[in-house]
Amino acid sequence: MIIVDASIFIKLFRDEDDSEQARNLFAKNIADGRAIAAPGILLYEALSTALHYEQSFVMVAKLIAGLREGGFELLEPDMDELAKTQEMATQLSPAGGYPTLNDCVYHAIAINRAATLVTADRRHFAKTKHLGRITLLADWRPG
Repeated sequence: MIIVDASIFIKLFRDEDDSEQARNLFAKNIADGRAIAAPGILLYEALSTALHYEQSFVMVAKLIAGLREGGFELLEPDMDELAKTQEMATQLSPAGGYPTLNDCVYHAIAINRAATLVTADRRHFAKTKHLGRITLLADWRPG
């Protein structure tokens, strides 16, 4: 299973350097029937970005709905994943600083479900790569 965070999803509606790679990640996993998911918090992070860039909330909702038709899932963390989220968010990183709560939700789900978090968030990656179950979009290859 692949878990994507908002840094990946946002590339589907924002033209960024690696937007094409993000589109390919979704297309390849959906076409191959591989599980691809994100916690429900993704919706609110995407809406926040849409608001900032004056883009339509309806467009974001339709994009998610279309992905769901292809098998994309929005997940809610269970109690163990919430506990893992808290553990991660309160643990000083060997790289310095603490990862954000939202980023830890995505990563905790990936860890607890033996999935891989794909992110374009280099700060979160640097702070948590020692925990495993994470790869940068730039390094992601279909498996």
